Amino acid sequence: METKTVDGAVELHAEMERYVEEFAGKARADVVEIVKDAGRFAVKAVRAKSPKRTGRYARGWAWSEEDAGGTGFYIRVHNKLKPHLTHLIENGYRQFFMGRDTGKRKPARPHIAPAADETEEYIMQRVRRG
Repeated sequence: METKTVDGAVELHAEMERYVEEFAGKARADVVEIVKDAGRFAVKAVRAKSPKRTGRYARGWAWSEEDAGGTGFYIRVHNKLKPHLTHLIENGYRQFFMGRDTGKRKPARPHIAPAADETEEYIMQRVRRG
């Protein structure tokens, strides 16, 4: 950090604004990098926890960067290959055969929520480290 001599309140205000904007720019760049790394981490975590009968469902997980409008963005983790199965596998479902309820239920196999919790912890650790 450089030392600078400032004369008057107007110059002090301008110098403080410049310093804050510089700091905010660096902080935003760091946060963007952390969030992108968290997206990669989330995909690895959900792939590892996904059921693997054939492996196609687990391989389908990906992340994409999306605009949140104005000042930010977010990372969306989604299944490209079998998006219709995510809530069924995560929460379980009643089984039907030829339109009739069989009375059976497929059990829930939570894999998305635990991966989200791990990713949240990962982000917090990265932010604390700096």
